[in-house]
Amino acid sequence: MAETRNIKDLPQSDAIASGDYFLIETTGGTQLLDFQNFVIDQDNTTFAIDLQTNVGSLSSQVEVLTAAVDISNPDSPIYIVNTSLTQSIESVNTTLYGATFGTILDETRANPPNDPQTNAARSLDNNLQALSALIYDSVYSQITEEIAAIRGSADITNRDELVYQGGTTSAPETNDGGLLGAVLDTAKASVDVFTRQLGGIITYGNDSITFNLTIPEKYSVNAGSLQFNVWYSGGPAVVARTDDNPYTNPGFFAITDYSFGSPVNGDVEYTWTVKRIGGKPHGDMVSYTLITDAAGNAPTIPVDTDGDGVDDSTGPNPAHDPNNGGQQISTDDREAFPFTINGRVVVGLTTI
Repeated sequence: MAETRNIKDLPQSDAIASGDYFLIETTGGTQLLDFQNFVIDQDNTTFAIDLQTNVGSLSSQVEVLTAAVDISNPDSPIYIVNTSLTQSIESVNTTLYGATFGTILDETRANPPNDPQTNAARSLDNNLQALSALIYDSVYSQITEEIAAIRGSADITNRDELVYQGGTTSAPETNDGGLLGAVLDTAKASVDVFTRQLGGIITYGNDSITFNLTIPEKYSVNAGSLQFNVWYSGGPAVVARTDDNPYTNPGFFAITDYSFGSPVNGDVEYTWTVKRIGGKPHGDMVSYTLITDAAGNAPTIPVDTDGDGVDDSTGPNPAHDPNNGGQQISTDDREAFPFTINGRVVVGLTTI
């Protein structure tokens, strides 16, 4: 028995895509049509005439717009705006650079010079870059000329060529100021300046250092003529320690004594004392282990802590004398934290 179903009872689809089909009736019979072959042309629409009219109108407007933006058309707005902007830019360039200099900038852009420092080729895209390049080249040229005037046309590569003129024994290699320090001291010596390097070490058993220096009496000397710096010279491992030690707690260093004698044969002997004040003492950087003293007393003895008459622990031995051979050094870092004092005296002639 045949079943009758209404088409509205069939399942509904949310969309149609290529690979889906229409059921159509043609002169050749009932057939399927793939959705991708479903074509609606102009003749199958009710708005074909309006479409043709709108396309024609749009084509006309495009022609008008094309003519309006044609920069080669003297009547187009874009040509007029471009011409006005070009004239304005040329006017600004003339105001900024001048007519003659503007030509120089154009030529610099057309044939940019290489970078004077690296000799690398340049690419200059506008007059501002050309102006910047010209300024840089000019300043670089002037600085190069000044440097050549100061130290000659070649770099100073041999520090031994820098000598002192004031009778000093300091060499450039030991000058704390490096090459510039050597040059500076040479310049000072050339105007009769007395310069001397000094040095010493503050460590365990020696918390100060005294500098004695004989200087011709024609020079002006005072307590502040000695300049010094402090170098933690114990080595990287010691400097890296973070415990309480003389390097982490150095105190401060100061000139605590200054004196001078009477002139002898035109020379005067001066004395400066630099002392370490405060901080962790070097003498504290030692630890001891208690041992049986010279009298045979052990560091500890059995003790009765609970009063029951039976020794159940140990405690300090009152008879033990650490100062009578009753202790030995287990760790001794007293000399591990030296301070190197680099001193320098630079004085000029007495002017009063």
